[in-house]
Amino acid sequence: MNGWQGLGLLGGSFDPVHTGHIALARQLADAARLSEVRFVLASSPPHRSALVASAPLRLRMLKAAVEGIPGFSVEKCELGPSATGYTADTLKALKRANPGRTLCWMMGFDSFLTLPTWRRWKSIFGLAHLLVGARAGHQGRLPAALEAEIESRSVTDRRELESSPAGRIMICRKPVAAVSSSSVRRAARSGDLAHDLIPASVARIISDSGAYAGGEN
Repeated sequence: MNGWQGLGLLGGSFDPVHTGHIALARQLADAARLSEVRFVLASSPPHRSALVASAPLRLRMLKAAVEGIPGFSVEKCELGPSATGYTADTLKALKRANPGRTLCWMMGFDSFLTLPTWRRWKSIFGLAHLLVGARAGHQGRLPAALEAEIESRSVTDRRELESSPAGRIMICRKPVAAVSSSSVRRAARSGDLAHDLIPASVARIISDSGAYAGGEN
């Protein structure tokens, strides 16, 4: 790939990780010409209800899902005792830990729509670019505050990401597969975990652990 130091970061609870996560990361990495993507595993996301699988089990599944994919790895900074779970804080920590790298926070369009509800959300633009992917079948109205940011920050050429330290928004309009963690959990409960939903390695872990057999917490 090219020589620029862009670092892709896809955050989430990954409860569990599924093929949609992998497809989104691939799409956004290709669009921005990123050679490295880290999946940032959240311990207890502030915007989510109680998680079903434990952090160690979600970490195990995530490692299995990215194993063997060039440039993909797992970032555990949000599992530390001092982590707040807020993206702005996570990006500050990763900026300190990766001097000289341009951070690119990756997210699906459904998460992007909720951005104005995140703590200190506007500070994120001073720390990273945003790479946003569409999900098949998903539609949503943009909040006015977000429309204003898109108007001033949107780019379509990845070279504009390379020439700026942070603050650009690139939206990839081509949708990826409409898979959700909740649909995977339902399939696990019914014993119908198809490999188009999750990697085979993750399916084996779910089957062996019985993680989602008991339903939602």
